[in-house]
Amino acid sequence: MQKGNRIDFVIENAIKATPVHIAIFSAGYAQSEWCMDELLLMIESGPSIILPVFYNLNPTEMWSNPVDERNGVYAEALRIMEEENAFDPQTQKKQPRYKSSTIEKWKEALMEVTGREGFKLETYDGDEGKLVDMIMQEVVKYRSKGRRGKKFVKNNVRRTSKRHMQTGQLFKKKKY
Repeated sequence: MQKGNRIDFVIENAIKATPVHIAIFSAGYAQSEWCMDELLLMIESGPSIILPVFYNLNPTEMWSNPVDERNGVYAEALRIMEEENAFDPQTQKKQPRYKSSTIEKWKEALMEVTGREGFKLETYDGDEGKLVDMIMQEVVKYRSKGRRGKKFVKNNVRRTSKRHMQTGQLFKKKKY
């Protein structure tokens, strides 16, 4: 990146041009508007692979637990974002900081990608080096497909599976 370039455009163009994305999910991921927008861009960038990495986070801790009705860390982050207000200087009133349609898109993107099989740091006994090695092996596998990789990517991209749709209905019924 050259000095003076806007970082948001550079990142957006890099995401759009990349056939393999790595989304690293931590407990604070869903609290970041920047992360959420990048995840949406990964999904919207056309046929590509998104490899989820769960860093010090168990996927079961992300969403609401129907047994004890506690919110997971991502459900709670989205709930807080729904309630956040910002002052609008034009109207001199507080208004929701985020549109409900934006929050819904973020939620759907999170559910889609976090519902995939991914890499978990705990699988490698907390050894970040081993985790990175395994991720890189997977990336190399996809990249080594070359031109044939486009067909491979199309066949392996899971946009919205039946399971995701069913999960989405569960979260729409319950206010998180």
